[in-house]
Amino acid sequence: MLYQKGYILSAFEFLKEWNYSTTTCKLHEAFKDCLPSDVRLEFMMPCGNKLVSPKVCEGQELSGALIHKVFKSKTLYLRPSKEIEV
Repeated sequence: MLYQKGYILSAFEFLKEWNYSTTTCKLHEAFKDCLPSDVRLEFMMPCGNKLVSPKVCEGQELSGALIHKVFKSKTLYLRPSKEIEV
């Protein structure tokens, strides 16, 4: 059901030159049909049987280059800042 409604993407290309702001903007564009514009997105990654927020050094943000390193072979999950209607 989530896949059919557009909440799951099988692939999304992150460009290494994107900064954090561009990355989140592009993700909002990809989910524009099912995600309100006022919803913030939190990047999540699998760790055991839980989803956790990736830890980066203070002052760093998940840019396209860091996403390529951190999520090289992992699935990237997005957590919306508020409940969205499914």
